[in-house]
Amino acid sequence: YDTLDEIWSRAALPITLGDGEVRVTIEDEERKIDLNRIMLPNGNAPDDRRLAVFQRLLDTLGIDRAVADAVVDWLDNDDNPRVGGAESSWYLGLPGPYRAKNDLFDTTGELRLVRGVTDEVFEKLRPFVTVSSSGLVNINTAPKEVLMSLSAGTDLNEGGAIDASTADEIIAYRQDHPFTTASQIGNVSPFLRDLFARTLVRTLVDVRSTYFHVRSSGDVGGTVRTIDAVGIRTGNEVEWRFWRIE
Repeated sequence: YDTLDEIWSRAALPITLGDGEVRVTIEDEERKIDLNRIMLPNGNAPDDRRLAVFQRLLDTLGIDRAVADAVVDWLDNDDNPRVGGAESSWYLGLPGPYRAKNDLFDTTGELRLVRGVTDEVFEKLRPFVTVSSSGLVNINTAPKEVLMSLSAGTDLNEGGAIDASTADEIIAYRQDHPFTTASQIGNVSPFLRDLFARTLVRTLVDVRSTYFHVRSSGDVGGTVRTIDAVGIRTGNEVEWRFWRIE
């Protein structure tokens, strides 16, 4: 299992190199909701459970749910817009026209191209979404907003939402008792024990992290360069999936 108490998660001191300074931060991607997992593997339709989780995240952040429809349209392989979404016919009418991708996101920055994702919306979403992960949320590292989203789309007949206070209970509990299995979330409260046992939330969570985002910034005389990279950890080895220089 992986927790926020591990060395990779701790804030590293800046490294001085001559007249310059390098700062490195590492963050697991399993703490976030994976946008690419919203779609079923065939690309024809969304996974209703994962779409509901994303919609609840939007609600929690105060973002219009129409963004979820637009994200699905960006991902799916058809040209039929959803009620609040947009396909190529809408994007081609913009001053700088382009087509809907109808494929998976390559980077989270690509979200800026999606209808309804203004700069403000993007900054709200960025800490909580990814496009590269195992697809399972690590309940040891997920922030409050993601934990609150997880119970959406479950098969409870009534109630059953992880509200802000329940999410706070999870975070407080794991600080002293990190989860070594996903089912241990039931140790936090009878409500969570019932939620895990009776609903599909158990298919959305884990206690491990595999994908990591490494951000390295170098500053020499006020000139800053940043390398963003995402890697997959297998044992003690890391396979780099993506990197770019800013």
